[in-house]
Amino acid sequence: MGLSKEKKSVDASYQKRLVARLQRVHQRHSGDILPLANYLDESLGAFPTDVEKALNQALIPYSSNYTFEQVTKRRAVKDTSFLADEHPNDFDWRFDLETVNYLVKRVGRNFNSNERVALFGVKTILPALVEGGVNTVLYERSTSLIQDFYQQGYASSVIQHDLLKPIYDGRTTYDLVVADPPWYLDFYEAYLDRGSELLEIGGEFWLSVLPSLTRPSASSDRRAILGIATQRGFQLMRKIPRVLIYKTPAFERHVLSINEVKWDNWRSGDLWIFKKVKDTLIAPQHALHLNQAAWTEYRIGYKKIQLRKESDDRQGYFNYWPTNPDGKFFHSVSRRATERNQITIWTSDNIAFTVVSVHKLIPFLDFLQSGYSLSETINRVFSVQSLAQAEQHKIVALLKELDISTE
Repeated sequence: MGLSKEKKSVDASYQKRLVARLQRVHQRHSGDILPLANYLDESLGAFPTDVEKALNQALIPYSSNYTFEQVTKRRAVKDTSFLADEHPNDFDWRFDLETVNYLVKRVGRNFNSNERVALFGVKTILPALVEGGVNTVLYERSTSLIQDFYQQGYASSVIQHDLLKPIYDGRTTYDLVVADPPWYLDFYEAYLDRGSELLEIGGEFWLSVLPSLTRPSASSDRRAILGIATQRGFQLMRKIPRVLIYKTPAFERHVLSINEVKWDNWRSGDLWIFKKVKDTLIAPQHALHLNQAAWTEYRIGYKKIQLRKESDDRQGYFNYWPTNPDGKFFHSVSRRATERNQITIWTSDNIAFTVVSVHKLIPFLDFLQSGYSLSETINRVFSVQSLAQAEQHKIVALLKELDISTE
């Protein structure tokens, strides 16, 4: 009961701060009716649906004649159009073209070709840096993304590694680390730890930081990030607000569409620039809240599908239902959504289902990943796998719900 009251108090405080911020924006423009875009740009990271709710609560008028930008089927940043789609379980937001260009130019101005650069979670600037002659290495966990870079000739510039775990190769050091962790304290701590392990004294750590109204705890999280960095031997040199702009991934578009919000590339982050001033050895203080090892990843075309590894349901009858009762698209992109724990199969466009006996899907996904069409896959698996007819119908129905294209 006490926890529930505390949560309501935190949410009420956050709503009050967001309303106050939007009222200041409204007053600064002499009470004019502004487009929703203006308020999103100045809402310090608040989610668009929260911004609309606060505007309506405060009776602030705004115009909402916005639409999603028209985009081609492939990506805006042509140099990374070969990458698999972003997946919500990876918290994978990628910088837009303007931000990629900004970071590449900033690296070029501040570092010479003899200095080494490491990228943590910053996939989209790797090709431009490498082709510009910068000695760059990307540390990346996703097997499908690693394979994408290998196929494009970047094998010597990528290392497969889960940044939540220590890097034991003490021989490799860098002069700059550019880091874009998921915006949660356990990830920030892990990425700062890895930066401390790899950076030379005097090296720089460029960090994407969540704005202060991203969620109720964002202001305290920002203070905690600074404390973590200081403990790891980093000194904050500069803060550059709202300079990092993110493309809206497909999975977030669906969440916004569910709430009838149609605005692209609204998310921005601050860039904090640190310098490593000393070596330290600090035990992690924030427990990891995510077990990525519990998922198996498949890539089918550009779509990524993640399958939760099951525990004790191997003998069950195959069945499934949408994790979100209102439809197959999951309703959130936040780790705070408790229903995430119920998802068993999850696509990069945020289709999410809860499945019993999920292991029965594995041979289908294996064939689909190998390039077989859906009809070929169904015929091949059913010819060797003994399943009740009702189960067969359910499996086929679920595979069609995943909107898989093998063309």
